[in-house]
Formats: sequence, C-alpha cells, structure tokens
Amino acid sequence: MFENPSESITVGVVILLGVERLLRLIFGFIKGKNGGDKTPRLDTLENKYLVPMHQQVSELHQWHSVVDEDGVRIWYVRRSLEKAITALANNIDNQTRVMENMLRITARTLEKVEEVQDELR
Repeated sequence: MFENPSESITVGVVILLGVERLLRLIFGFIKGKNGGDKTPRLDTLENKYLVPMHQQVSELHQWHSVVDEDGVRIWYVRRSLEKAITALANNIDNQTRVMENMLRITARTLEKVEEVQDELR
C-alpha cells in the first residue's frame, strides 16, 4: 500500500491522534459527570503504543526491502526453489545434448544399414 514506511507511520500517527482526541472528548464528558480525570495522556500513548509500533513497522519494512542481484525481493522467492529450478534447467540442457548425440548416432547407423542393404542387393 505504502512504499515508504514513514508514509504508513504518518497515516497511523494521524489516525492515533484522531482516536486520542476522540477519547479525550469522551472521557472529558464522562469526567464532567463523575468528577474524575480519566483522560489518557498523549506521551503515555506514544511511549506505550506508538514507539513500539514504529519499531515493528520499520523492522518489517527492512525485511521486505531486501533484494537479490536481479532486483527481486528475497522475501518472496525461496532460495531452495531457485536452486531447484536452476538444477532442473541444467538437467534439461544435459538431456537435450544427450538426445542430440543419440539422434546423430542413430542417423549414422541408419546410413550404414542402408549401405549394407544396398551391397546385399
């Protein structure tokens, strides 16, 4: 959704500030009825929720942004799958070479058989 983690964090902070403001209004209304101060402080919310969330989002972004030499994100391609596909491609190449050699040998054998048949006639 967001390519830069700071964009998603900014949106998250704006939403949290809106929620915090809404909670202040609600608790302010309740405070007016009950006479107690139940408004959560922004610095408490920031230390308890926003800082750990920022660290987690930054760490997740670092994990997802790692790319290999081709520019493919490593997070999405298993190295074992890549190795298996490479090995399969190499085996197919080897089989193709063997089949080409067999075809050449078969063609030469067929020519020799035809020569022998012509000599016998």
